Amino acid sequence: MAGASRQTVAERPIYYVSDRPEAYDIWGEIDHQTALRIGRLIAERAGSRFPEIEFRVDAGWHRHAPGTEIVTAFIEEHLAAWLDEVSAG
Repeated sequence: MAGASRQTVAERPIYYVSDRPEAYDIWGEIDHQTALRIGRLIAERAGSRFPEIEFRVDAGWHRHAPGTEIVTAFIEEHLAAWLDEVSAG
């Protein structure tokens, strides 16, 4: 997933989710407000699935850290549906 990574602060992992339109442009042209809504929805849904991880949405590009594969796979598995949800509402 473009623009997401994990770091550890105070022993709690942090997974960054991008709010940059370029992170989601594979699904077409997306403006910044839509990218922000997508990023927030990803953080909300993934945070529900992985409560031991803190999810933060920002405009940075972050590298995937080792150990994030399960989170990234979860996000990628649900991303198309979440994009449809953001687009619909």
